[in-house]
Amino acid sequence: MAVHLQHAAGDVRIWQGKPPTEGQRAMQRAAADPQTALDRPLDVRFAIDQILAGPLNVRSRPLSIDPGGLAVAGHSFGAFTALASAGITFNPRGVSPINYGDTRLVASIALSATAFRNQRPDAFDTIHIPTLHMTGTKDRGAVVDTRPEERRNAYDRIHNAQKYLVILGGGDHMVFGGLRRGAAKATDERHWAIIRSTTTAFLDSVLNRDAAATAWLTDALPKIGGGISSAEQAEPTTD
Repeated sequence: MAVHLQHAAGDVRIWQGKPPTEGQRAMQRAAADPQTALDRPLDVRFAIDQILAGPLNVRSRPLSIDPGGLAVAGHSFGAFTALASAGITFNPRGVSPINYGDTRLVASIALSATAFRNQRPDAFDTIHIPTLHMTGTKDRGAVVDTRPEERRNAYDRIHNAQKYLVILGGGDHMVFGGLRRGAAKATDERHWAIIRSTTTAFLDSVLNRDAAATAWLTDALPKIGGGISSAEQAEPTTD
């Protein structure tokens, strides 16, 4: 089961119906507001509370939830949310360092994470669950001016958890959002296939302890070839 969250002050209502320039400025203001960042992992916590409170029904059928198999994933600002929920000790501008990590989560997926330029040196030391990071060689910022090479900063700064990094050759910021609003790119189908297979294998490996999925991530993924610029992984280096 997947739950898709809507974050107040951080969703399409910010820019919908506005001219492009005005919409861009509205998104920049929202991204710069510390409260917007603070609220997002709290939204995740609230959603988990509701899911586990149950009972849940889909089309009148009861839904069973495994409380030990919860993961969080997000793209762009959602990638920040996924990592904040995983346990970053972050400090939005003007706010004392705070940690909204949810210990019920066992895995986190960050697609096109921000650069985290202004975070504490030890901000990522409090992440202890496996993380998957995906970006692209043309992954520039859609709202904040983030360079493609900065998208791996979160991956590089995590030391106390298993981690994976996949960089798509020619992948841009919006390829992780699915179907484009404009014309599709020739590389989209290949990149989407890699995104689907990698995220699925990661979740199968961590949540289901699937040995075949773990072997695919370790052995097959780095050799997959077309569409991937590079793939890395690392085990925890400290306690």
